[in-house]
Amino acid sequence: MTNLLTPGRVYVIHLGVLLLLSLSLLDAQSVQRHPTASRKVGKDSISLCTRATEQIMKNGVWRDSVVKTWKFDDQHMLLSYLESDWIDGSLIPLNRYMNSTVAGLLVEQVGESWKRSQSTWQKEWKETFLYDSAGNCYESVYFNWDGTDYVPISQLVSSYTSGGRLAKIVSGEWSQNQLQNSRSTQYIYGSQGELLERRYFKWSDTRWVPDAISKFTYDREGREIEHDDSTSRELFSYSSDTRDIESIRQHFSFGKWTNEIKDITHLDADGNITEITVQAFSSPPPAWRNSQLRWKYEYQKVAVRVPLVLIARASSNKTEEFRLSHNFPNPFNATTQIQFTVPQQAQVTLKIYDILGRQVAVLVNETKEAGTYTIRWNAQNAASGAYFYQMASGGFVQTGKMALIK
Repeated sequence: MTNLLTPGRVYVIHLGVLLLLSLSLLDAQSVQRHPTASRKVGKDSISLCTRATEQIMKNGVWRDSVVKTWKFDDQHMLLSYLESDWIDGSLIPLNRYMNSTVAGLLVEQVGESWKRSQSTWQKEWKETFLYDSAGNCYESVYFNWDGTDYVPISQLVSSYTSGGRLAKIVSGEWSQNQLQNSRSTQYIYGSQGELLERRYFKWSDTRWVPDAISKFTYDREGREIEHDDSTSRELFSYSSDTRDIESIRQHFSFGKWTNEIKDITHLDADGNITEITVQAFSSPPPAWRNSQLRWKYEYQKVAVRVPLVLIARASSNKTEEFRLSHNFPNPFNATTQIQFTVPQQAQVTLKIYDILGRQVAVLVNETKEAGTYTIRWNAQNAASGAYFYQMASGGFVQTGKMALIK
């Protein structure tokens, strides 16, 4: 799921189909792409992003503006989110949402806004989630508060591939107590599990009509380098130590691509996002110019106890030839990539487990030829918290830790 923040409301999209038309707006506000998970910083610890501060340059000095905070339970699952703003020297709450989980799965999210004149929280919306036996969210319903009760507004239904990857999302809107088709998205993957295309459709009378398409390109290390939506695109570049990431958004007009916004993301040695700064492209003369806006991030290091089901040692004397690399990016929001190496043809499994040791997804379960592979895990339907990814092949078993915050 991805959090889209708009004035007065926080929408939670495990499936943002209702907001597909707003994807360009999301891209234009990438400064709000807060780290939503943490990096493993030790054998048994992770760091959770607990605070993000928007700072605005005034008279040559950076001053705090909007503050976003996240709180977690003892299983490192997200409990609540709060957005506040500095007004007249005081930090005033704006909106918040609270999560309810059952057995490690997000089942309900409730959003409220702060009524300053009344000094009270007011209900705004809620979203409920249903899961299949594999832990995949197959349905969510969004409600608005009408002053006396929650009224259904929209519904999203998801289907998955046999490997647990998101295959299709269909959205519907409630009108006069009837649910009507609205939009649909299909996901196309490559041989390594990487997302290649998102195909968008809209409902017209009695059938689905193609509407738009997004295409994704990756480098040899499996990192995304381009996201193309035909009329807009985003280009990514990485420093040699991957401590700095640049993303440039462009739009296509008058037969050429034109620069708009550049985000520069800085990571610490553990892979945690520490700062995002923004540059705007303007002319004349054409050049990137620093904006008056940036985000700073704070983390909390917490201990993680690895479930017994995941504790395993490699018994093969060829263990060193197999390799499971750190997932990237980490922190990540909704999707992350896991790379592994196989020295010779072998049966390989790559599975995801939650903090309690329950299997969440099977990313790989097949024979692989010798080589290095990159697999993408789409966790948009998983609840925030700590997760483990485990590679197994013959006597080789290796486990890594990651976390997801939404």
